[in-house]
Amino acid sequence: MIDQQLKAQKQTIAKLENRYLKNEAGSAYIVNEDLDHSFTKDEDKRFDEYWKQGYSLVRIAEMFKRDPDEVFLLMFDRARKHNGKLKITWNQIWSDVG
Repeated sequence: MIDQQLKAQKQTIAKLENRYLKNEAGSAYIVNEDLDHSFTKDEDKRFDEYWKQGYSLVRIAEMFKRDPDEVFLLMFDRARKHNGKLKITWNQIWSDVG
């Protein structure tokens, strides 16, 4: 009985490791880990409104008091979820950049 339980535990551990531990410990590079990727639902809604009104990415970042790179990630996410219906222009992204 104990042998069966031990075998079942080892199988479960092996399945979990195969599914979730795909990289050697410490070998993964997390993209943009220095940025805050979370936005409230209100910020998400306000972003859509501001973007449709033509506000620049930098201006929206100022209004949200956020890093423009974080707002860029939100824009990227919104564009993906709108399936191409969110109109993105280079001018709106870069108009206020140095």
